[in-house]
Amino acid sequence: MKKCIIGAGSNINAKENFECLRKVLPTYFNKVIFSKVIKTKPIGYAFQENFLNAAVLIEVETEIKTTQKQLKKIENQLGRIRTENKNGPRSMDLDILIWDGMVIDENVKKWPFWRKLIKEISPEIKINQL
Repeated sequence: MKKCIIGAGSNINAKENFECLRKVLPTYFNKVIFSKVIKTKPIGYAFQENFLNAAVLIEVETEIKTTQKQLKKIENQLGRIRTENKNGPRSMDLDILIWDGMVIDENVKKWPFWRKLIKEISPEIKINQL
């Protein structure tokens, strides 16, 4: 079993999409633990609503590529429409931040709110190591 921490973000019907995410994730993954959900300003493209973000700890039996495919399927299930603007509005964005103890997404190092949320659900991770 591998531990994976994903970053979840939404700024289109965000509250409803997070409620759905809480129901959907356990149908795909064994253990699911959510951090608190926080509001953040958009990064990279300012002309949109604020985001709701959370970190989610999941335990998986699959490899990273399979897990990423499952996350994309969940995004689609929650109405995600992909556009050319990677920083634009979205119903749900699910990215692997940490895979089996290793930082996978450099945004963990760039944006302090991710480190705070990760620490909340996985206190054994040393923030200095991120």
